[in-house]
Amino acid sequence: MDGLLQILFGPVIDVKRENVNEFLDYGLIRETDDGTYAGFSEHFHDFLRLIERKNGVGDLWPVWRNTEKALRRVITTTLLANYGERWVERLEKAHQQLKVIFERCREQRQKEECRFGNRAPQNLLDFTYPQDLFAIIFKEWNGFKEWNGFKDVFGKDTHYWGQCASLLAKIRTPLAHNRDESLREYERQIAEGYCNEILNALDVGEK
Repeated sequence: MDGLLQILFGPVIDVKRENVNEFLDYGLIRETDDGTYAGFSEHFHDFLRLIERKNGVGDLWPVWRNTEKALRRVITTTLLANYGERWVERLEKAHQQLKVIFERCREQRQKEECRFGNRAPQNLLDFTYPQDLFAIIFKEWNGFKEWNGFKDVFGKDTHYWGQCASLLAKIRTPLAHNRDESLREYERQIAEGYCNEILNALDVGEK
């Protein structure tokens, strides 16, 4: 299963060309027009993506996946605590950019609900991209009366974390789509450092 997920979603760690040919021969995957691979059907591909979303593969990939999950968790718990159950609606009214993000997430959630029923994630943030998560954080950086919002959680400033967000958004697509060979080694190292810094900050911020 790991090999199949690596081929479809990356990054490729230990898959060889003969493994790809074997999956092609069995009819489990097909080559797309842009030279990448997809599951033999849209439903099968989406099912594998559901598994990949829960697991993740690769050296940098698991670190990034943990970081992504931690960001979603701290956003949810922080905004829920400060704005209540209707925090998404409040953010949509306050920030047009975030409304666009949440509307796209609802569309994706509806598609997965049609395919997978109650197995589909219910939290809208599960359908966000890295840039979406940081957009929410930056919009609410100093958003609360009692304390300085996410600034107290992350420390430093939005310029610093903006650089972090740009790099993580850049590296996620190659990692997730089997094109991680395009990443330079220093980009991997910096990205891993950012991920560990975020994880450390959120461990402190969530105590």
